[in-house]
Amino acid sequence: MVSIVSSAASKVADYTFGVIKRGIGYIIYVDSNVQDLKEQVGNLEDARGRVQHSVDRAIRNAEKIEADVLKWLANVEKKLTENVEEKLKKDEEKAKKKCFFALCPNVKSRYQVSKKAVEEKHAISELLEQGKFNKVSYSPPIEGVVTKGYKAFESRTTALKGIMEALKESSVRIVGIYGMAGVGKTTLAKEVAARVKEEHLFDEVAMTIVTHNPDIRKIQGEIADMLGLHYKNETVSGRAIELRERLKTDKKILIVLDDLWQKLDLEEVGISFEDQAAKGSSIAGCKILLTSRSLDVLRLMHAEKSFKVEILSQEESMILFAKTVGDISGDYERRANELVKKCEGLPVAILAISNALKDKDLTSWDDALLQLRRSNPSNIEGMQDNVYSTIELSYKWLRNEEAQSLFLICGLHPQSFDIPVFDLLQYSFGLDLLEGIYTMEEARKRIDALVHKLKASSLLLEGKGYEWVKMHDLIRDVSISIASKNKGMWVIRDAII
Repeated sequence: MVSIVSSAASKVADYTFGVIKRGIGYIIYVDSNVQDLKEQVGNLEDARGRVQHSVDRAIRNAEKIEADVLKWLANVEKKLTENVEEKLKKDEEKAKKKCFFALCPNVKSRYQVSKKAVEEKHAISELLEQGKFNKVSYSPPIEGVVTKGYKAFESRTTALKGIMEALKESSVRIVGIYGMAGVGKTTLAKEVAARVKEEHLFDEVAMTIVTHNPDIRKIQGEIADMLGLHYKNETVSGRAIELRERLKTDKKILIVLDDLWQKLDLEEVGISFEDQAAKGSSIAGCKILLTSRSLDVLRLMHAEKSFKVEILSQEESMILFAKTVGDISGDYERRANELVKKCEGLPVAILAISNALKDKDLTSWDDALLQLRRSNPSNIEGMQDNVYSTIELSYKWLRNEEAQSLFLICGLHPQSFDIPVFDLLQYSFGLDLLEGIYTMEEARKRIDALVHKLKASSLLLEGKGYEWVKMHDLIRDVSISIASKNKGMWVIRDAII
């Protein structure tokens, strides 16, 4: 019993001595503790500057900043704005004042200042340790599937519902969408991509345009961009192996292959369903959505379920037309009905003609109808004469030679090509197509205005970003036909002679 009491007393004495020793240390080393804090504050400011430089560089490269980095910067900012160093300087000055008629230092103030300095120094040391980041950012997958122009018409709602249900079925791996050119297959596919993300049916969605002349490397690249995959191999076969491994993760992935004209070798791309054992594993989460003008192509691709996108009914066509031009009551309604019938239920044609007539008077509408009735459109395979006529009329109604020339230049690019606006600037400036323009800056402003005009006329589409534009295949066909007929050009596939 005596030994237990003795041991306890010894521990209490040691603890008490330690407290007293630390207290005396605070009083004696107040100046050095405050100086150490000052140095740590400087170190923290330097560390913040280094991290901020890395963050700024990452933002310029369109990278996302890690959450812990942002939190650390906020904590550092809060600590530095507390101005502890300045406050302690003032307290230190007070501590240097004498008490008892200037016979002794103010011990209590010196103790408080020194203790606070040590505590703040330790807090800053922890922040400095936390701020040792290997990386401050990451490259997010490209959000390339953007839905614009989708209208929930009954003819679309039925197909959309069927596609969504098919993608939910565990036994269905490949789903197809087919229909004639300009009917809205791509728009519907983009809407499906947006819906499956919203409803959490798939964790990731990637979309690429295949076209009639598939570029496997480009297809692989666009899929990788949207999945955040960075290839280490340069060859198509090497990339296919990497993509195949990426798709074997435990995430559910939907890959949209838009505008197929012929059978595409999925194995060559890096998409494989051949491993039967994999069907019950993670790769079962990868599904394919195809779009094509031909049901036969979808069958060659072994699509388990395919859905046709029908043309719009007359009523739906009128709704879409009115949404662009505004009120069509009275004398405008009869003319609108006839104009819309000429579009054959194709959204791309309806948008083209409605944008051409937007804000025009009744006389202009009559003139448009007269031109459509008397037109003798060129024979483009798979395109109704009326559809050709409506798109050609939209071209004529640009009533601006510069805009028409730019439209034809866009048509010279390959199918589904993302056209850099800067290239259009160079072509137009070099070919002297712009009147009254003498500097590149003036030319750029004019090109921006012309591109805006073509977009507003539904003759150009948004490209992969602000600096790119695209042309719908149907409109491109008309553009090439106009260029061949009126400008004396010979057309061989995608080449212009």
